[in-house]
Amino acid sequence: MKELVQYAFDFFAHVLPGLFIIFALSLLIIVDALTFEDLIDRTKDVYATVATVVVIIAYVIGFAANPFGKFLYRKLGLKIWKYKIENNIDMFISDKFALVRQFSPKNFEYIEKWNTYCSMSHNLSVASLVMAIVGIVKIIQIEPNWLIWSAITAISIILFFIFLYRAVLFSIWAGHDLNATISRLNLNDMN
Repeated sequence: MKELVQYAFDFFAHVLPGLFIIFALSLLIIVDALTFEDLIDRTKDVYATVATVVVIIAYVIGFAANPFGKFLYRKLGLKIWKYKIENNIDMFISDKFALVRQFSPKNFEYIEKWNTYCSMSHNLSVASLVMAIVGIVKIIQIEPNWLIWSAITAISIILFFIFLYRAVLFSIWAGHDLNATISRLNLNDMN
Protein backbone atom coordinates (compact mmCIF):
# COMPACT_ATOMS: atom_id res chain seq x y z
CA MET A 1 0.00 0.00 0.00
CA LYS A 2 2.87 2.39 0.78
CA GLU A 3 4.23 1.92 -2.74
CA LEU A 4 0.82 2.76 -4.20
CA VAL A 5 0.61 5.93 -2.09
CA GLN A 6 4.13 6.93 -3.17
CA TYR A 7 3.31 6.17 -6.81
CA ALA A 8 0.12 8.26 -6.59
CA PHE A 9 2.09 11.14 -5.07
CA ASP A 10 4.76 10.96 -7.78
CA PHE A 11 2.17 10.75 -10.54
CA PHE A 12 -0.10 13.56 -9.37
CA ALA A 13 2.58 15.85 -7.94
CA HIS A 14 5.25 15.43 -10.63
CA VAL A 15 4.28 13.44 -13.75
CA LEU A 16 0.92 15.11 -14.41
CA PRO A 17 2.23 18.70 -14.11
CA GLY A 18 5.34 17.68 -16.08
CA LEU A 19 3.14 16.37 -18.90
CA PHE A 20 1.27 19.68 -19.01
CA ILE A 21 4.55 21.59 -19.16
CA ILE A 22 5.83 19.34 -21.98
CA PHE A 23 2.54 19.84 -23.83
CA ALA A 24 2.74 23.63 -23.43
CA LEU A 25 6.35 23.78 -24.58
CA SER A 26 5.65 21.46 -27.52
CA LEU A 27 3.09 23.99 -28.76
CA LEU A 28 5.99 26.37 -29.36
CA ILE A 29 7.56 23.80 -31.69
CA ILE A 30 4.39 22.76 -33.49
CA VAL A 31 3.63 25.91 -35.41
CA ASP A 32 1.67 24.50 -38.30
CA ALA A 33 -0.89 22.50 -36.30
CA LEU A 34 -3.94 24.71 -36.42
CA THR A 35 -6.60 22.43 -35.01
CA PHE A 36 -6.98 19.83 -32.29
CA GLU A 37 -7.28 17.16 -35.00
CA ASP A 38 -3.89 18.25 -36.40
CA LEU A 39 -2.34 17.73 -32.96
CA ILE A 40 -3.88 14.25 -32.70
CA ASP A 41 -2.62 13.35 -36.19
CA ARG A 42 0.91 14.27 -35.13
CA THR A 43 0.77 11.90 -32.14
CA LYS A 44 -0.74 8.91 -34.00
CA ASP A 45 2.61 7.23 -34.53
CA VAL A 46 3.89 7.59 -30.95
CA TYR A 47 5.06 4.22 -29.70
CA ALA A 48 5.13 2.83 -26.16
CA THR A 49 8.87 3.40 -25.87
CA VAL A 50 8.53 7.07 -26.77
CA ALA A 51 5.56 7.41 -24.39
CA THR A 52 7.64 5.86 -21.58
CA VAL A 53 10.49 8.28 -22.24
CA VAL A 54 8.03 11.19 -22.25
CA VAL A 55 6.62 10.07 -18.88
CA ILE A 56 10.14 9.85 -17.43
CA ILE A 57 10.99 13.30 -18.78
CA ALA A 58 7.65 14.59 -17.44
CA TYR A 59 8.54 13.25 -14.00
CA VAL A 60 11.90 15.03 -14.07
CA ILE A 61 10.33 18.28 -15.29
CA GLY A 62 7.57 18.05 -12.67
CA PHE A 63 10.16 17.32 -10.00
CA ALA A 64 12.19 20.32 -11.16
CA ALA A 65 9.06 22.53 -11.17
CA ASN A 66 8.33 21.62 -7.54
CA PRO A 67 10.59 24.27 -5.92
CA PHE A 68 9.17 26.96 -8.22
CA GLY A 69 5.62 25.94 -7.36
CA LYS A 70 6.40 25.85 -3.66
CA PHE A 71 8.01 29.29 -3.92
CA LEU A 72 4.97 30.68 -5.76
CA TYR A 73 2.42 29.40 -3.28
CA ARG A 74 4.46 30.42 -0.24
CA LYS A 75 5.54 33.87 -1.46
CA LEU A 76 2.54 34.82 -3.59
CA GLY A 77 -0.34 32.55 -2.62
CA LEU A 78 -0.01 32.96 1.13
CA LYS A 79 0.19 36.76 0.68
CA ILE A 80 -2.94 36.88 -1.46
CA TRP A 81 -4.98 34.47 0.67
CA LYS A 82 -4.05 35.09 4.28
CA TYR A 83 -4.92 31.92 6.14
CA LYS A 84 -3.57 30.99 9.52
CA ILE A 85 -3.03 27.47 10.72
CA GLU A 86 -5.23 26.91 13.75
CA ASN A 87 -4.02 25.43 17.00
CA ASN A 88 -0.37 26.03 16.19
CA ILE A 89 1.94 23.82 18.22
CA ASP A 90 5.46 25.03 18.93
CA MET A 91 7.40 22.07 17.57
CA PHE A 92 9.63 21.43 14.57
CA ILE A 93 7.61 20.23 11.57
CA SER A 94 9.76 17.11 11.26
CA ASP A 95 8.97 16.22 14.89
CA LYS A 96 5.25 16.72 14.20
CA PHE A 97 5.38 14.39 11.22
CA ALA A 98 7.40 11.78 13.11
CA LEU A 99 4.91 11.75 16.00
CA VAL A 100 1.82 11.53 13.81
CA ARG A 101 3.41 8.93 11.52
CA GLN A 102 4.32 6.79 14.55
CA PHE A 103 1.19 7.14 16.70
CA SER A 104 -1.59 7.84 14.20
CA PRO A 105 -0.82 6.31 10.79
CA LYS A 106 -4.40 6.79 9.55
CA ASN A 107 -4.25 10.54 10.21
CA PHE A 108 -0.81 10.63 8.63
CA GLU A 109 -2.32 9.20 5.42
CA TYR A 110 -4.87 12.04 5.31
CA ILE A 111 -2.18 14.64 5.93
CA GLU A 112 -0.09 13.15 3.13
CA LYS A 113 -3.13 13.30 0.80
CA TRP A 114 -3.43 17.04 1.50
CA ASN A 115 0.31 17.43 0.87
CA THR A 116 -0.01 15.50 -2.40
CA TYR A 117 -2.86 17.75 -3.51
CA CYS A 118 -0.84 20.79 -2.46
CA SER A 119 2.18 19.69 -4.52
CA MET A 120 0.00 18.83 -7.50
CA SER A 121 -1.75 22.20 -7.27
CA HIS A 122 1.36 24.34 -7.01
CA ASN A 123 3.07 22.37 -9.78
CA LEU A 124 -0.02 22.76 -11.97
CA SER A 125 0.11 26.49 -11.25
CA VAL A 126 3.65 26.45 -12.71
CA ALA A 127 2.34 24.50 -15.73
CA SER A 128 -0.46 27.07 -16.17
CA LEU A 129 2.09 29.87 -16.01
CA VAL A 130 4.20 28.14 -18.68
CA MET A 131 1.09 27.76 -20.86
CA ALA A 132 0.27 31.46 -20.38
CA ILE A 133 3.81 32.38 -21.46
CA VAL A 134 3.50 30.12 -24.51
CA GLY A 135 0.20 31.85 -25.33
CA ILE A 136 1.80 35.27 -25.06
CA VAL A 137 4.65 34.16 -27.34
CA LYS A 138 2.12 32.86 -29.88
CA ILE A 139 0.21 36.15 -29.75
CA ILE A 140 3.44 38.14 -30.24
CA GLN A 141 4.34 35.90 -33.21
CA ILE A 142 1.02 37.03 -34.72
CA GLU A 143 -0.33 33.56 -35.26
CA PRO A 144 -3.39 33.35 -37.53
CA ASN A 145 -5.31 32.03 -34.52
CA TRP A 146 -4.32 34.88 -32.19
CA LEU A 147 -7.85 35.03 -30.77
CA ILE A 148 -7.65 31.38 -29.69
CA TRP A 149 -4.22 32.03 -28.16
CA SER A 150 -5.62 35.03 -26.32
CA ALA A 151 -8.34 32.82 -24.85
CA ILE A 152 -5.80 30.11 -23.94
CA THR A 153 -3.60 32.73 -22.26
CA ALA A 154 -6.52 34.15 -20.28
CA ILE A 155 -7.68 30.68 -19.21
CA SER A 156 -4.12 29.75 -18.23
CA ILE A 157 -3.79 32.85 -16.05
CA ILE A 158 -7.13 32.08 -14.37
CA LEU A 159 -6.03 28.47 -13.81
CA PHE A 160 -2.73 29.72 -12.39
CA PHE A 161 -4.58 31.57 -9.63
CA ILE A 162 -7.06 28.73 -9.06
CA PHE A 163 -4.25 26.17 -8.66
CA LEU A 164 -2.28 28.56 -6.46
CA TYR A 165 -5.32 29.06 -4.23
CA ARG A 166 -5.87 25.31 -4.01
CA ALA A 167 -2.21 24.78 -3.04
CA VAL A 168 -2.59 27.27 -0.20
CA LEU A 169 -5.85 25.65 0.90
CA PHE A 170 -4.47 22.10 0.87
CA SER A 171 -1.36 23.22 2.75
CA ILE A 172 -3.51 24.84 5.43
CA TRP A 173 -5.68 21.73 5.69
CA ALA A 174 -2.55 19.58 6.14
CA GLY A 175 -1.31 21.91 8.87
CA HIS A 176 -4.69 21.90 10.62
CA ASP A 177 -4.88 18.11 10.55
CA LEU A 178 -1.29 17.76 11.75
CA ASN A 179 -1.82 20.07 14.71
CA ALA A 180 -5.26 18.66 15.53
CA THR A 181 -3.88 15.11 15.62
CA ILE A 182 -1.05 16.12 17.93
CA SER A 183 -3.44 18.05 20.21
CA ARG A 184 -6.21 15.46 20.38
CA LEU A 185 -3.86 12.55 21.00
CA ASN A 186 -1.69 14.61 23.43
CA LEU A 187 1.37 13.80 21.33
CA ASN A 188 3.06 17.09 22.20
CA ASP A 189 3.83 15.62 25.65
CA MET A 190 5.90 12.91 23.92
CA ASN A 191 8.26 15.39 22.30
